[in-house]
Amino acid sequence: MLLSPSFLASVNALVDSGLSDCSVDSIFVSKNCLPLQKIKPCSLTLIDRTINQLVSYVVSLPINFPCSYSCWIEFFMMKLEGTYPIVLGHNWLTQHNPTIDWAKGTIGFVNFNSSN
Repeated sequence: MLLSPSFLASVNALVDSGLSDCSVDSIFVSKNCLPLQKIKPCSLTLIDRTINQLVSYVVSLPINFPCSYSCWIEFFMMKLEGTYPIVLGHNWLTQHNPTIDWAKGTIGFVNFNSSN
């Protein structure tokens, strides 16, 4: 579950190590009036090197995790299928290297102390 001052309610996110970059659903962006930045069209690549979609916009957002960890994430805007409006991709996973409790569905950060 993620929070941000940029959207009204907390949202569930999907962690997908097979997606090269983080993405956000275009309908979610529109409903929350999130700020878009136009970019040169680029492709998002799956781990098997197939191209998922071409994207032309990014959204940069401050994201807060339930464990009090916060960071800015750049999301590529695209039409996402499914129930998750936000997907944390391989680039985010390698940069932040979270600990994931798959049974509980939670994310933590080893080198992060919530009292800081």
